Amino acid sequence: MKSKEEFNNFYNTELKKLIDDLEAKRKVVAEKFSFKKYWRNLKYMGIACALLVIASASLPKQIPKQVVFCIPATALYAIVAAIVIAVMRGKAFKPIKEEYRRTVVPKIIAFLDPNLVFKPMDGISKEEFNSSDLFTHPSRFKSEDMVTGKVDGIDIRLSDIHCTRTSGSGKSSSQVTVFHGLYAIARMNRNFPSKLTIQPENIVATALGKFARSLVGDDIINKLGEKFNLGDIELGNSEFDKLFTLRCSNQALVKSLLTPPFVQLIVAFTKELNAPISLAFFGNEMHVAISGINLFETNAYESITESDVSRLYFNAINLTMGVVKAVQTGS
Repeated sequence: MKSKEEFNNFYNTELKKLIDDLEAKRKVVAEKFSFKKYWRNLKYMGIACALLVIASASLPKQIPKQVVFCIPATALYAIVAAIVIAVMRGKAFKPIKEEYRRTVVPKIIAFLDPNLVFKPMDGISKEEFNSSDLFTHPSRFKSEDMVTGKVDGIDIRLSDIHCTRTSGSGKSSSQVTVFHGLYAIARMNRNFPSKLTIQPENIVATALGKFARSLVGDDIINKLGEKFNLGDIELGNSEFDKLFTLRCSNQALVKSLLTPPFVQLIVAFTKELNAPISLAFFGNEMHVAISGINLFETNAYESITESDVSRLYFNAINLTMGVVKAVQTGS
């Protein structure tokens, strides 16, 4: 793993000028398609509408009552103009976003490891995503911005994934996010005899589980868990047990894989990124899912330098590779 000090030096020598130039271009776009004029026009239109309506009520013979149509006209302007400005700003910012992906991202990847390659049009498949059983199977799936390569003998692929499922039916149906974030798959030089999953603790599910135990007793719940592989395992590490739900039918695998140093690494990983982390181990694969972050989406509304996207990107991939290497070496 690379240290933060190493990245800071790299950032100052290799990235800072590029990012500063991109930020200057972003400011030009933000100023050109600013909402300042929009808000000013909307304010004056609102004042004019109010005055005309009052005048029409006071002087009905001189000012026709049709002036009330200025109200829906103002509302229409408020909606349409805002959409037009947002669309035009996004369109103007797109080349800057693409330049960021074309210039900054490959440099970060090469810094992390020269064996890694960035393939923006490729991504992890839906079938591979579903195979981990970490998330509900989605109905809509998009994967892009692949990072792939062989690092220390480990084949690793990472990509940005955004997938949703349909909730409800007919007119009341809507798309619910299943996962949006960074997803990694590593093919290890070891085999996991059973599937082991580590997922963020579900407070509601935990409460229901405790309620069920209070009704029917621990023995029955434990037997059902053994029969259907539903049981949650606690490691005895209070911090880990509070953050995660662990499922596995093979106690020997749990003991050999989740050593105290590795458990602490996962806890530190979660704290460092401040994002939900899910892991799955099965066959010869390790899957890592970091929810709630979109590493490649620089934003026209936010400063590229202040939002620190490049550091977030470095941290996420660097820590993911660190966890993969820890599993490979057994440390």
